[in-house]
Amino acid sequence: MKGGNKLFIFTGAALAIVAVLLAITMSGGGGGNKSSADTKADNSKTTVVKAALDFAAHQVIQSSDIITEEMKTTDVPPGALTDPVAIIGQAYQLNAVKGDILMAAYVEAPGLSSQISDGMRAASLSVDKQGMMSGLVMDGDYVDVVFKARIDLKRVINIIGVEVEEDGPYQLKNATDSGDGKGDSASNGDNADDQSDSGSSVPLLPNGETIPYQGKPGSEFTALDAGASLEPVAKILIQNVKVIRVVAPGVTYDGQGQQVQSTENDTQVTDTNGQLILEVTPQQAEVLAFIQDQNHTYEVLVRGEEDTAVVETQGVTFNILMTDEQWSLPWPKPIAVPDEKDKDK
Repeated sequence: MKGGNKLFIFTGAALAIVAVLLAITMSGGGGGNKSSADTKADNSKTTVVKAALDFAAHQVIQSSDIITEEMKTTDVPPGALTDPVAIIGQAYQLNAVKGDILMAAYVEAPGLSSQISDGMRAASLSVDKQGMMSGLVMDGDYVDVVFKARIDLKRVINIIGVEVEEDGPYQLKNATDSGDGKGDSASNGDNADDQSDSGSSVPLLPNGETIPYQGKPGSEFTALDAGASLEPVAKILIQNVKVIRVVAPGVTYDGQGQQVQSTENDTQVTDTNGQLILEVTPQQAEVLAFIQDQNHTYEVLVRGEEDTAVVETQGVTFNILMTDEQWSLPWPKPIAVPDEKDKDK
């Protein structure tokens, strides 16, 4: 009995050890399989499209411009282009440097027609370095356009009840009429010496009041600057339009939107203006055509990224600058010559 019990106990312990070893083996094998699967997932590859050389934005892409390369799937940026067929014969919206991973979102059809919304037009606005903000205006920006011009105004002067249009300095004549049909004494050479004695009579309005000097209350005059006696005006005419393309000075494209390489003759071009290609309505296109005149100027204003509001502005003239509560400039006033006694002081 005692020998049998010992054998039974020994056999049970051996079976327990075998069970434990089997459990450990199975556990290790399962873990080994999971680790192998993870390793396989971590080592998976994805093909991406890269720039084989440097190329400019909007250039039509040829097969020689790109290469494909396999990368670890975990290292591929979201949106990366994986099919080279999707870009060959198309264009890319951005400048690319050799080795750049190309992004599917920036693939575009060549030219402009595919970038214009229904009912809109692409219009060109000639701008200099200032208009381009030294290169800070980019494709996809939204801008406003301020129009600046000088308007020819003819002042209406009311002299003795007669309104006279004049376009320049008005010389006041002697209003005294002799009644003999010879006209006023200012035009009579025989009486020229008498003018200093009799003096010039001040012209009267129909109600008998004298015309106030310019600058005094009640006087009417037009505020002008030195710009050929024309009234300067400024107004935001176009708001919130998209810049489809920024074309640097001297850069040209062919019919497919492919940038034309510069030649030796191109280096002799002296035009320093570039172009902003704007997406506008037909009415806005007419305004852009109107303001691009040698007698007019304009400014480009860049809007904030999320700012699409169209605001109402009154524009600016000298009259507004001299009467508006917000923008009021000081009024010119007549200056009185001081008395001799005041000078001595």
